[in-house]
Amino acid sequence: MNTEKSEQENGYSKRIEYYEKNIKQYVLDRFVPKIKDTLRQNSFNELQKVESSFLTGRVGSGKSVMAAWMTTEWTRLQYMQRKQRDFRFLTAIEMLQILKNSYNNKSDENGEKESEIIHNFKNVPLLVIDDFGIEKTTDWAFQLFYSIICYRYDYYKTTIYTSNLSLDQLALNFQDDRITSRIAEQCKGNIIEFK
Repeated sequence: MNTEKSEQENGYSKRIEYYEKNIKQYVLDRFVPKIKDTLRQNSFNELQKVESSFLTGRVGSGKSVMAAWMTTEWTRLQYMQRKQRDFRFLTAIEMLQILKNSYNNKSDENGEKESEIIHNFKNVPLLVIDDFGIEKTTDWAFQLFYSIICYRYDYYKTTIYTSNLSLDQLALNFQDDRITSRIAEQCKGNIIEFK
């Protein structure tokens, strides 16, 4: 069993090494040239820690790519520190759809119930909510996001948000600033606008 675990860790280590040597620089140089300045201005080139962040800007400005890169860096850092590497990266609409499917007796890929799904969204070590704010604003959606975001704020869970809207615009969409005030506090110093 120790041999199997050692082989698994060695394989993961090789993937991290391959990423560092081949993929990271390729992504920085070719795939996301429009976010290179943002990466360097915000000290993301040499991440020592990935913290909760709110990435905002127009469509196609590189927010989701940045969130994916941060997730990769977070996974690498967790591995190096021998910590849990679980994360979820999904759009706000996907989060809502997963929950709606649980109501209609259509289970998600794991057959989870609503309470288990919400528990997982609240407790996963890293949650990335992509395209936050494009979902239809309903009381149900507001309550769901408030519950998850408030919990993650209270328990210092790393959360990365991407949105085409600023925090002020999100507050207007929700007609309430409780969610956005928690995001602002949670992501203090890591609210990044893409141009």
